[in-house]
Amino acid sequence: MEETWNDMVDNPESIRHLYEIPPPLDGVEIAAIDLSREASSLTIRLFLPTFPDHPPARWPKRSNRATLTLDAYGVDGLKLSGWGRSIIGVTLDISRPRGGRLSLRAAGRGFKLALECDGVRVSNVNGYVREDILN
Repeated sequence: MEETWNDMVDNPESIRHLYEIPPPLDGVEIAAIDLSREASSLTIRLFLPTFPDHPPARWPKRSNRATLTLDAYGVDGLKLSGWGRSIIGVTLDISRPRGGRLSLRAAGRGFKLALECDGVRVSNVNGYVREDILN
């Protein structure tokens, strides 16, 4: 079976208990990117394209969207271009070329992000209510 992005993270169970199949990281909207010089890390928060199959009871009852926060650590070779107010339609890929360090790549509508890192962990998945898509 082909590895998914979730197989590449340190804590895949954080997604497996929410989704039957890990959500695709195609067509995502990036909400924030934070860099830490001291920790040599990058945190990226994005809106997932699909809602979890098993949302936690603690989430707001009318939740209809989910955010995912990923922390990449041991980052180097960072390249970022096209940052703006609306980073939508982005495809994010996490892979391990030739069995080495992880590669994180994101691209879409003039936006590009590329880096290598020692690892990636899911730091948070949150539910929220997006009013414009309520039934």
